[in-house]
Amino acid sequence: MLVFEDMQWADQALLDFVEYLMEWSRGHRLFVLALARPELTERRPGWASSRGLTALPLDPLPEAVMRDLVGGMVPGLAADVVERIARHADGTPLYAVETVRMLLDRGLLRRLGDTFEPTGELDQLDIPESLQALVAARLDALPADERSALQTAAVLGKTFTLAGLETVSRRSPGDLAPLLDALTRKDILQVQTDPFSPERGQYGFVQATLRTVAYERISHRERKALHVAVADHLSELEESGELSEVVAAHLFDAVRLEPNDADAGALRERACTTLLTAADRAQSLGAPDESLRLVERAIELTRPEDHAPLLERAGRLACIANRVEEADELLRRALELYEAHGDNHAAARVRCGIGETLFLAGRTDEALEVLESAYRVLADDEPDADLALLASYVGRMKMLAGEGEAAEPALDHALRIAEDIHLPEVISESLNTKGLILLGVPGRTEEGRSLLWGALRVALAAGADHAILRAYFNLSFDRECADDLEAGLKLDREALEISRRLGDRQWEMSNLMHLMGRLFNTVNWDEVLDLSERMDLQAEDSTYSRATLGIVGVIHANRGDPAKADLAFGEAELTPTAADPQARSMWGVLNALRASADGDDRGMMEAARVGSELTDMLGPVHEMARSSSIMFAVAAARLGERGVAEEFVARVEALPTVHRTPRYVAGAHRVRGILGIDAAAEYAAAERILTATGHAWELAETLRDHARSLVREGLTDDAAPIIERAAAIYERAGATARLAELDSLIRPRRAGVAGDR
Repeated sequence: MLVFEDMQWADQALLDFVEYLMEWSRGHRLFVLALARPELTERRPGWASSRGLTALPLDPLPEAVMRDLVGGMVPGLAADVVERIARHADGTPLYAVETVRMLLDRGLLRRLGDTFEPTGELDQLDIPESLQALVAARLDALPADERSALQTAAVLGKTFTLAGLETVSRRSPGDLAPLLDALTRKDILQVQTDPFSPERGQYGFVQATLRTVAYERISHRERKALHVAVADHLSELEESGELSEVVAAHLFDAVRLEPNDADAGALRERACTTLLTAADRAQSLGAPDESLRLVERAIELTRPEDHAPLLERAGRLACIANRVEEADELLRRALELYEAHGDNHAAARVRCGIGETLFLAGRTDEALEVLESAYRVLADDEPDADLALLASYVGRMKMLAGEGEAAEPALDHALRIAEDIHLPEVISESLNTKGLILLGVPGRTEEGRSLLWGALRVALAAGADHAILRAYFNLSFDRECADDLEAGLKLDREALEISRRLGDRQWEMSNLMHLMGRLFNTVNWDEVLDLSERMDLQAEDSTYSRATLGIVGVIHANRGDPAKADLAFGEAELTPTAADPQARSMWGVLNALRASADGDDRGMMEAARVGSELTDMLGPVHEMARSSSIMFAVAAARLGERGVAEEFVARVEALPTVHRTPRYVAGAHRVRGILGIDAAAEYAAAERILTATGHAWELAETLRDHARSLVREGLTDDAAPIIERAAAIYERAGATARLAELDSLIRPRRAGVAGDR
């Protein structure tokens, strides 16, 4: 059992961790209790709302219960006093507790074991109206030295050490210890005595309200001085960066309290530096959202003319967090400032980030325009890191736009600069893009594959996270093109683990799409749905996260739940008119699969046509182009459009050997089988290939086509073992409509046998 208290003060990383813990520990005997005030839901509305989590709001206690509580705490207390306390408490037990503590402070109650008794008449007791007023009255009644020590402690935080209080208050332990003992006896402070606790010996406020009221009763001028003193004290303790954010918070508060003081500028600069140190640490721990929050706080402290580098950094963090629209906005603000200052090279660097966000939003044409406009201006400049990065991005976007040959000059330019001034990340990224281009060039496929592995080697040696993840992604893509599902799954799982460790949700979504696609093909559909439920896919913001929703929708359609399928496709928001060819082809494949699930061959053909027509742009081995082409031809063959189907078979036979992959060959055999050209042999050949490559769903669909053709010819007995093989796969998938159809294929035979009897 784990208990988290005061979660309203938790940072984003801790909130993410608790949700992650709950989602990924469903099979373990773990109970998590998280306590928080309502303001947590204002800051994080969707927190703790996923499956397996139960929210229990603690409503105010009824007045009758409050009367019982007060009467039980202080037996013999006059009924009208009990009534007044219960009424003022407004359902808050803490009010009643603080009232009793006030009476103890004033000597009007004394302890008797676990209860109290009045020491005199309480009929005329003056009870403050609110909890804050009640706490303030208690603190005002303290001796001046106790109150002063308490107020200094309030600036240190909810918990503090004697050494910290000594440093900040500039008083000796001999002076402070008796004061802290007195405050502990009065139930204002408590001390941690658990020998197993790392906080043993620390003091803490019994209630957060006590600390808040004590803090607010310090003048602004004195509060500022104390915040600076606390920051100085914590800075001396700082070693690993763990306290950077706390130090920055104290400096930030000092500036906020007296913004016009002569030292405000120096404090701002110091706070900003410390916040950026904290941001570095958060990013190193895989918490990009937290790092982004800290950078945005640093922006608040700096002059507008100094915002550009911080906005650029914030934009890149937002992109890592897969907050694509936000990243684009931040980067464009940075670009505007850099261009206003005439810093064209920094502007080019930011344009690379904008190109990334546009690509992730499915707007590759706009991305290329943004990048090329800068490259035309800077191409002949003195080579530096910014120009190398820009050239690499121009080459990448040209490749993604289907202009592989035109991309090579920019990539070679990037490599020459990067080799000369040693920029391993640019080298890796450029090799990666060149490798992808060569994968689609007959006679250079192995060269391209070697470049992809070389890109990963360079990225790993340099610790270049983005380049590492891109290399993994494209190596997985290569395995997909080669119909090596097992190796692709291994790469996807490794990449998914790396992206999660780094907290890079943009690459996590990309790797998740690859993984879910392969799990769909191998009919591990329960794992796909489990992954989708554990991830808040609707909250993510990229073409890849939208594609994962489409995969989920296809599964629901095949499992006979059109409402869930419609919901998933609606949230996916993929479109056949997307500017990005990959996004268009994704729409084609997913909608063709959806139409196939509904038994709509015409709809399947029209949707698959979208991706099939992009084959020349994407390359014949691109998974989306290949899947589209196969489904387009299969649907055409079923609909009797022989010319379209035979054209596909001819194209496959004309492909260079390296591009005539097993799945293409199986698709051609299947289409010939549907067309009735030596059907038995053609279907058998397709089934052997798909069994060997592990494409279980396509195998089941091929078996279904084979069985249907046999039944049409009256060969029901020959169809029976084929139907049995297909049914085994459909049962594993939970594809209810397909199972019902298979059952209908053999039902006429059953009826005929019954009649003969």
